[in-house]
Amino acid sequence: MLVLLLLVLFVSVILFIAIPFAIVGYASKHQLTLDYKKWLRIVWAFLKKRSDTKVFLAFMSIEAGLAGILPQVYLLRFETQYFNLWFEKGGNADWISFVIAVIIAYFYYLYLRRNSVYTPERWDEVVDASRIINEEFRFEPTPKWFKQQNDKAITELGTRYSKERNFPFDKMQWLLASLKDSEGFKCLLREELSAFAEEAQSYTLINRKDDNQDIKEVVGSKVDDVIACVKELGADVTVYQNLRDRLDELKRTMYDFVGRENGYAFRSLRTQAEKLYAALSTPWIDMNSKKVWLMVGEAGTGKSHLLGDVVTKRKEQGEPTILLLGEQFTSVNDPLMQIKAKLDVNVRKENFLQQLNDYGCGLQKPIVIIIDGLNEGAGELFWKVHLVGLISDIANYEYLRLIVSFRISGRHNWFYDLATNQGQYAVYRHRGFEGREHEACNYIFGSFGLELPSWPVYGKEFANPLFLVKYCKNHEGNKEKLELEDFWTTINKYCRDINHELALANHFDDSLDVVTNSMKSIAKLMVDRTGRWHLTYSDAIAELARVAEYTNNPKGFLGVMIDEGLLRTDSFEGETYVNYGFDRIGDYFIADCLCTLERMDELDNYTYSYDMGEALAVIVPQRMDKELFEVIKDKRRGLRSFLNSSEWRNSFTAQGKKVLTALREKEDWMELLEVIAKRPFRNDNTANSDTLYEMLWPLSMKERDAIWTVAISEEWGIGRQFKDLADWGVQASESTLLRLDENCARLCTEAIVWILTSTWRQLRDVATHALVNILSVRHELILPIVEKYYKANDPYIVERLWAAVMGAIVCSQDIDLAENIAQWIYQRCFEKRNVPLNILSRDYMKGIIRYAQSLNAGLDLDEKLLSLPLSDECVPEYIMSGDEINARYSVDWDRVKDSEDERDLYIANDRILDSMKTEHSTRGMYGDFGRYIFEAYISGFPVNPEEMSNWAIQMIYEEFGYEAKLFAKFDVHHENYNRSRNSIERIGKKYQWIAMYRIMAILNDAYPDLTFEDRWSTPLLCARNIDPTYRIVDPLLQKGVSRYKVPYYDISHPQSDVKWMKAWKEMPEIKKYILTVDDDGVEWVNLFSYNSIKRLPDVVGDNHTQRLLWTFIQAFVVKKEHLATICNSIHKYSLEGRRFRENREVDSIYAREFFWSDEYISSVRNGHYGFEPFELGDREREDIKIAPAYLIYSHSSSEDASKESSEEMLLPNEWLYKGLSLHYAKQNGAWVDKDGRIVILDNKVFGMGHPALLVRKDALLDYLNSAGLVMFWPVLTERQIYIKHGNFAHHEQNGGWAYLNDRGVIQHKFRRYVLSRSQKIINVVRSKWMKMWIPLKYKTIRVLYEHGLLKVSRERMWQLLGYDTGLPRVYINGVLDQRYENNRDFDRLLEICSQWDEEDGDSDECIHINIVSQPEKQDDETEDK
Repeated sequence: MLVLLLLVLFVSVILFIAIPFAIVGYASKHQLTLDYKKWLRIVWAFLKKRSDTKVFLAFMSIEAGLAGILPQVYLLRFETQYFNLWFEKGGNADWISFVIAVIIAYFYYLYLRRNSVYTPERWDEVVDASRIINEEFRFEPTPKWFKQQNDKAITELGTRYSKERNFPFDKMQWLLASLKDSEGFKCLLREELSAFAEEAQSYTLINRKDDNQDIKEVVGSKVDDVIACVKELGADVTVYQNLRDRLDELKRTMYDFVGRENGYAFRSLRTQAEKLYAALSTPWIDMNSKKVWLMVGEAGTGKSHLLGDVVTKRKEQGEPTILLLGEQFTSVNDPLMQIKAKLDVNVRKENFLQQLNDYGCGLQKPIVIIIDGLNEGAGELFWKVHLVGLISDIANYEYLRLIVSFRISGRHNWFYDLATNQGQYAVYRHRGFEGREHEACNYIFGSFGLELPSWPVYGKEFANPLFLVKYCKNHEGNKEKLELEDFWTTINKYCRDINHELALANHFDDSLDVVTNSMKSIAKLMVDRTGRWHLTYSDAIAELARVAEYTNNPKGFLGVMIDEGLLRTDSFEGETYVNYGFDRIGDYFIADCLCTLERMDELDNYTYSYDMGEALAVIVPQRMDKELFEVIKDKRRGLRSFLNSSEWRNSFTAQGKKVLTALREKEDWMELLEVIAKRPFRNDNTANSDTLYEMLWPLSMKERDAIWTVAISEEWGIGRQFKDLADWGVQASESTLLRLDENCARLCTEAIVWILTSTWRQLRDVATHALVNILSVRHELILPIVEKYYKANDPYIVERLWAAVMGAIVCSQDIDLAENIAQWIYQRCFEKRNVPLNILSRDYMKGIIRYAQSLNAGLDLDEKLLSLPLSDECVPEYIMSGDEINARYSVDWDRVKDSEDERDLYIANDRILDSMKTEHSTRGMYGDFGRYIFEAYISGFPVNPEEMSNWAIQMIYEEFGYEAKLFAKFDVHHENYNRSRNSIERIGKKYQWIAMYRIMAILNDAYPDLTFEDRWSTPLLCARNIDPTYRIVDPLLQKGVSRYKVPYYDISHPQSDVKWMKAWKEMPEIKKYILTVDDDGVEWVNLFSYNSIKRLPDVVGDNHTQRLLWTFIQAFVVKKEHLATICNSIHKYSLEGRRFRENREVDSIYAREFFWSDEYISSVRNGHYGFEPFELGDREREDIKIAPAYLIYSHSSSEDASKESSEEMLLPNEWLYKGLSLHYAKQNGAWVDKDGRIVILDNKVFGMGHPALLVRKDALLDYLNSAGLVMFWPVLTERQIYIKHGNFAHHEQNGGWAYLNDRGVIQHKFRRYVLSRSQKIINVVRSKWMKMWIPLKYKTIRVLYEHGLLKVSRERMWQLLGYDTGLPRVYINGVLDQRYENNRDFDRLLEICSQWDEEDGDSDECIHINIVSQPEKQDDETEDK
């Protein structure tokens, strides 16, 4: 048997070897075309293939045997005469299974290893196949996957989201922070937290011993609780909520003490606490703790756009987000299964959510799943069943969040009930552009390249993003000018425009007007059969198919109307209903239908039940020539609808005019003022600006203020409506203003003039800028307006009217206009000695004349008549004393304390009297206005401030007629202790301003020869507030192109601080700071910029700035022959410590007043801003004159409430401005030559880039070479390293010079400013010597004093010790130690004086003792701080 087996094996081997060679021999013999080597390769390939196959078969045989056969064999016997072999399975074969498994794994390893070594390409195939299988049946999210899903979803949103036309959502940063851990809130609260911490520190450092000490202890305890919460701020949102609660307790505590404590520190702390509390009261903080958000809103309010923007911004920040559309869900499957299918994920839903959660956990960032538009697609019936389950599934995972959005309307369906259930879920109602209609219209119109509409007010529908965008898109195509129209006209044009677009796209006749007819058909169905909310989808589709029968898809036309947003669908109890996409548009079509069908008996029902009063009040007069209140039974409701609809009424019927006239005759003016405020430019003079003039002009100032000023000085009601008008006036473009007919422009302008009486500072300042903008375009209005109003009995009107006229003339740069107005002013006012007794009005009027002269206008005038004095008014001989003032105008508190109305009278009077107290008033402690404003402004005159204050009080009561009973309610509720940012001021405060400006004008006349050369500012410059020459531009509309950016520098390298400080040469090339090239290839030269690179500190944590690098660039010119001297001096003596000359900021000079006005000449031209002797440190060269190339204009936001922040603008110096023959551009921050080419610009103001003053290189070189000048830059840089808590650790400066040679090439030389070893030794020796010298000096002076050898006052002794201004003040750890304030104990004071900073090397705490000289006078706790 064995021999037979061996024989068979031998034959097989022979055949295996012989057959291939026989084939090769045969082939070689009969196929001579192939060579031997090629046949050999074929044979080896065959053998290799056969070998692989045999190996695989052998492997599989062994695997099969081991895995499936051997374990099942109970007895396997093999017998010969030589040996017996058998296997027998026992009763317990677990060990056999284990051994078999090991053998299988081993053979599998050998097989895979052999294949990977000899056939790697097959192994790659296995790996690829495994990857495909893994991707198919296992889900592993990646950043790339999230990005792909986001991009796909944004694309599917289509026109519902546009990154290019993205009006900024003002709470976007809060929304994004709320979707992260709450750590992000701290950055958004940085400003409020810092301000509160500063005021809290100031308050707790006060160490007074007075009757209010108990208040300080109670409030201090509450402050400590707040600070403790601030220090815990981090990722836990409950800490923010606890902080809010602690602040609320602090606010309540401080409110209880308002009657007893009214100090500056107390008031400031209370103000900052209220601001921080208001910031923490945002709903986004509470929403952070909710896993599920419901975002709801009416149709077209921009929910989809907002969510698309959230996805885009989160993607940019690396935040994982999934966006899905509700229209993609069907009623077939569970929503989570549909989500997986949509995302092409084939795993179990539990694994899907778990993988997402694990991914978020790894990033430590929540993953947000967004479903937009639940009401679309499957709709209410589906989500009513499945939404709770989906929420429950997602709520089980820590790092998953869900946001769903859906539409709600006046119909109370399941979605409405879900949105109004404020318990379990966070609900945010998106209201579109509501409250920001004006800014949104400006932005959206601008984004479509459209001019602003020629009417100043907008309807409610313009707050709807969908309507506004479609409205602009329609007009973008036809370029039709947007003229003044009523809303019904607007609706019809809107529908016709959409009809035109659809006719082109769907190939039907435009003249059919299918869209408008469809809207009317829907209205008729609702009126005839279903009512407003019950028009079924089937009825609507059948009706629209009939109307659209001549289109290419009649049955699909309902879908087209829905796509356009004109119609929408709502789901309720399983039924789908059709309604108008915009409820207000639907109101107008239904109202039109009712009037067309003459269904007068139903008007009452629609007016009440459907709240369609406005639409009916507009349509009924057009159809019937009657007002709504004439044809309905409910006259009161009809009259209210009539008044509310006046916004869209350009004229009224005869009966409507009678109603308005009756309101005026009965002096029920508030109703009439509301009608005027909604449309002051209407043609009907029953209720327009002409009516306003007839009503207000005959009144005295106090009568007008009691009715009109009080009404418009509130941030709501008619005040808000006039604010919208003023905002439109500021932003209206030149072409928009030119399109207005003359009467409409005049009416708008006159309405804005009347706004100038307001004490709402923002409204008055915006109105001033609006007048400037309108009058700078409509020149023909200036003289009629001036002639009509320049004698108004309210100085608030006259002052700002002249300001606006000056601003308009200067901004227009029209020589004929300037000449005509200047000549009129001279002849009517200066020549006739009829100049207002108001220092600001005089300033504006004289400024107009000086500007005309600077343009070389042909004025015929006598300079003497322009010089002081301008009137014969003088200071009265008798002025009431302080006691007389109190006796006459003060009210006894005990007499009125029990009556609320009487108390208000007391408070109103008291605020005037207290506010006007000067520093040393005999009537008590000073008031803020009396000391910091009134006294400061008149301090240059040789008068008694207390007497002038008393005179002003007399004016307020006797001449202006202030009566507390008229203004008490308003004045009591409009008080603010912030001197610079009081948004709405008291009427009494208005009269204080008027009295002060009048007194200043009289004092100017009384002392005409005063020059004020020894003072920091003149009274006139102190009095100036708004700058009428600086154009206000909405940042959203400004389109600038930056021409300069800070050269890139990585401040984090090298990592070693020591090496970084020494690596001063590793900087961008200096020419990159000085020279730049714009996109058009034009070269620009940097005349001034301050560049810094830093790490912002944490507000309350320990991660403060670690490194800071700043570079200071400023250009000067000098004659060429002196350049070498300048450069050598800079290199030798260094610029360390910013010792080189710098031009300081110029404030109180108007932006376009530079180079020509009297105030500019006295303050700037003669104020050391131009060519001056070269000076470096204490070295001066009289023979070398240098001049900066720049000036810095500065205007504080406290002087102009229309601005959010202070303005700063870089200008060319006068020598450069005139040398290049420039004049101002129309825009701020640019100067042009005679050809209108921009030559100099402020890169921030004009280009919206990094602050820098740039000049064209070609123009600059031509001028410098012709003038024999050369431009150079003293460049200084500094590196700083800060340590924990912001304490300064180390800094080093580097610097040198650079100059521009004749060929325009930059030459430079820098060096490092660091102390040499010898200088460091000298400083150490000096420090040691001072430690010995101070005690020695103290002992010597003391011995001389005690022995009578030194007889001087104690103050003189301190002067001998080096404290020139009197007694020192002692600060310990930066806090004033009042135990030693004004202490005459020389031993103790000198002992402290002899101490130096002591530091315990084993402790982090240091005691810093600092002695400073006592100031001559102390104002308040602020100076102590």
